[in-house]
Amino acid sequence: MAPENVTLTTPPEEELASLKTQFLASLNHEVRTPLTGIVGMTELLLETSLSQEQKEYVDAARHCAGDLLALFNKTLEFSDLASGRVILERHEFHLPEVLRSAVLAHVLAARDKGLKLSCRLPPNLPATAIGDAVRLGQLVFHMVENAVKFTERGKVQVLVEAPFKDAGLQLNIKVRDTGIGIAPDKLEMVFESFRQLDGGLARAYGGLGLGLPLAQKLTLLMGGHVSVESEPGVGSEFSVTIPLELV
Repeated sequence: MAPENVTLTTPPEEELASLKTQFLASLNHEVRTPLTGIVGMTELLLETSLSQEQKEYVDAARHCAGDLLALFNKTLEFSDLASGRVILERHEFHLPEVLRSAVLAHVLAARDKGLKLSCRLPPNLPATAIGDAVRLGQLVFHMVENAVKFTERGKVQVLVEAPFKDAGLQLNIKVRDTGIGIAPDKLEMVFESFRQLDGGLARAYGGLGLGLPLAQKLTLLMGGHVSVESEPGVGSEFSVTIPLELV
């Protein structure tokens, strides 16, 4: 019997993108659960009677597992945004608290590098607003995380302005750093997912290159826009504008 001819076809680009997103989501869910357990168990182990050497080993394991968990959480967040599964919530929330909490999450990382991290909120900032507090917090978190990561000395400033417009609020958030900066011909690349500007940066700073792409996707999802100004060796300023409803 003659063998049948089999024709192999390449799936459409949209189908490949969908399959990749599904794979990332499945992988993250399968790995995140045991990783969360590892982090929790090492934290409990640190509360038991251990020698100083044992504590150092367990603490190192906890930090490694925590870093890996954060990496998986970020890829899961990206796959959700890329697939369009994220639906914005609309509820009343405390605006200053959301902004401060997202910045304060990086205080220890900035302190470890000897950086000055500051957040300036305007006097006219409303106490409450209507929108998706979780997504707004994630947006600010990723912006500040990126600034701290690529700044070796100096400072990271978060500057907030809140002009009123059409019975609402135009929330403008600027994250300014004294980091390595970005060459003019590479500014457009900073928002491309899974991409570092060069191999040297990937080796020196690590990560998957998802922080700024996530920030951009979250900004667009909330109906805002993002821009960047930078000078190599001087620093960068990332700015996002998000419309919010007032109570």
